[in-house]
Formats: sequence, C-alpha cells, structure tokens
Amino acid sequence: MASVFETASLFRIFNSSKDINMSKNIIIVGAGVAGINAATKLVDNNYKGNITIIDMGKDPHKRLPSEVMTGMLGAGGWSDGKLTYHTAIGGQLKKYCGEDKAMELMNQVITNFKRFHPKPEEVQCSNPDAEPDFIKPYFGLRLFPVWHVGTDYLLEIAKNWYSYLVDNGVEFMWETKVTGIDFETGEIILKD
Repeated sequence: MASVFETASLFRIFNSSKDINMSKNIIIVGAGVAGINAATKLVDNNYKGNITIIDMGKDPHKRLPSEVMTGMLGAGGWSDGKLTYHTAIGGQLKKYCGEDKAMELMNQVITNFKRFHPKPEEVQCSNPDAEPDFIKPYFGLRLFPVWHVGTDYLLEIAKNWYSYLVDNGVEFMWETKVTGIDFETGEIILKD
C-alpha cells in the first residue's frame, strides 16, 4: 500500500508542482467533491506517482440515488445539484489559504463540474442581490451565490468524471472504510 501523502505537500501541488517529489504514491480518503477534485488536479498536472482513492460508498455505476452520503462525489456533489459558492459557508478553507486562494479553488471546482457536465451551458449561478428585498429582512437571511448544476445531470457528471480519472490511472477502492492512519509508518487501516 502507498504511504500517506502529507496534507501540506498536497496543498503545494495546488500552488506549484515544482517543489515536490512528483512520483510519491498518494492515497486520498473519500471520493467526495474535495477528494475527486484533488485527484483531478494531480492528473491534470501529469502527476507520475500512483493515486488511489478509498471510499466507503460505491462507484457511480452502482450507486443508488438514495445513497447520498458516500460514494463518487459524496454528499456535496450528489444530493441536489447545487454548489454553495462562498467561503462564509461550510468549512474553514479561507483560514488555511486566505480568501482569494479559497475562492480560486472554489472556481476550480465549478470549472470541473462544468467540464464533466453533458450540457455545461446549463450550469448557472444565482445572484443573491437579485432576490426580492422583502425576502431578506423578513427571514433575517444572508444570501450567497449558488451554482445550479442540475440534479438530473449528477449521475452523468459522476460517470464522466470517474471515467476520466480511471482512464488516467487513478485507482479506486470502493466499499472500503478507512478506520485509522498511522502517520509515522504510513500504514492505513482498512475495513471492508
């Protein structure tokens, strides 16, 4: 089994692929939006090491619509076809890389969803400023842009994206749970 690739090194891949050993083996835990985008970035940058993604769920050819928490594209890319587009919602990405870099990475995610979408021209972003003014104060809402990918296209996007990664040498271990990682030895503890 390949050794665990440190998060800091993976982050450097997103910034500059010149300063790391481009032949280490990488294991990505989780085939959700983050894991799939990380693997895509590696493939797009001609990464020479082995890339393996381990996920508890199923590949997009076997995954049922009701299985929204695990599997290809995870819950974030499978459930309803909308991607929230702002650093103030979900996660702490801007804490680690700053607001500008976080938004740049979010743009890359949107670009990839369009790239593997069968009809990318149908992907659109809502404009919260265009929402009626009476809605915002009445409910005390803070509205953010949301990309509408289209629920009906999620399976096709997942299959297209999966094929791209597999065709470029990414290996997947489906229906396998990671129960632990020993960061000193690089050992990954699995449960089938």
